[in-house]
Amino acid sequence: MTTRQILPARRPSITHKVKVGQCRTLYLSTHDAHPPLELFVRVKGADCTAETIALYDILARLASVALQYGAPVQTVGSLLRGVQVAPAGIVTGHPTIHFCSSLPDAIGQHLLSLDAPPGDPLYPTPSKA
Repeated sequence: MTTRQILPARRPSITHKVKVGQCRTLYLSTHDAHPPLELFVRVKGADCTAETIALYDILARLASVALQYGAPVQTVGSLLRGVQVAPAGIVTGHPTIHFCSSLPDAIGQHLLSLDAPPGDPLYPTPSKA
């Protein structure tokens, strides 16, 4: 079994506030390292239940543990890409994601953009203010 990489108690992170289809807001935070080893997801919206919020928290915890045990970011991101459930639609607030088929799809695209080399269309670039 691979050893889990233990993270320091305090570490910098990068957070993107992403709006999906004008109905949900995702806060995607990743540990500021390459490759990222931690993911936090917060979901907000008028119809978000405690169960929905908890499920996305669990998704982020599972992704983080997988990354800390050595799963490639590309593998974790690819597993979430393409999931098709509501809400879906136009994405605003992210430098590389412009449409998603679901919130898990947006999370997968976000992880894949973090693993993209400079020059790749998925490579995150600072948003223009």
